[in-house]
Amino acid sequence: MALYYSTRAINLNAGYKPTVTDAGSQISFTAPNLINTTQADFLTKGFRPGMVLEIVDGGATTQTAKYVTVSSLTSGVITTVESTIVTEAAATDTPTIRMAQNGMSWLDIFRYGVFCLYASPMPSDINGAESATMLAKLTDGGGAFTPGSPTNGLQFEFDAAGKISILSTQTWREDLGLSNADAYWGMFYDNAFITGDDSTNLVSPRIMGSVGLSGSGADIIVTTMAIKTTTPVLCSQFDLTLPGQACS
Repeated sequence: MALYYSTRAINLNAGYKPTVTDAGSQISFTAPNLINTTQADFLTKGFRPGMVLEIVDGGATTQTAKYVTVSSLTSGVITTVESTIVTEAAATDTPTIRMAQNGMSWLDIFRYGVFCLYASPMPSDINGAESATMLAKLTDGGGAFTPGSPTNGLQFEFDAAGKISILSTQTWREDLGLSNADAYWGMFYDNAFITGDDSTNLVSPRIMGSVGLSGSGADIIVTTMAIKTTTPVLCSQFDLTLPGQACS
């Protein structure tokens, strides 16, 4: 088999820029580091921890042409690393908040994500519903995870030419399985951890593949296939390799 990538993941890699434009009195700013919205879900729009944002347009807004880095976020509030936000109530100004960089690497797209193991069957469409029991949710060291926060989120690192692998300083682990069954496939979700049918909205960056023990030839290697509610489970190998093509 081969790993499958969701439509949103491919679009981000190709240059899609998450953007929110105020439709009128829906975006406000609170000093020193908060951006607020009553209009749209920042997570489903595609904003993530570590992303650099540009605040543009908006007429008289005092934030125009300001660059900030996302520290953490919820559906309605972005907390920035920098303490440069000026308090400004929602008004008739229409500021636009958008990702500043052009395109994202796989390292960026899937930074601070979670990896879940599922029973059979594996979906035919990665953008569709999971349609199987979730057996384990792996985080860094098995710690608690909250969408929008980098805490205990999983990361990759550059490994070799065209390949990224599990960050060497992390342990991808679930302390106790969520259900007793054999794992058949796995899904890596980005930091927003949006599950379920995404075939219409296409907002969930995901990677899907088969799981197996070392030497099995599976896409993703785990320490055990028989998931139990009394036993830890670890992912020991998860490599993303870009295809090579010789020049002629």
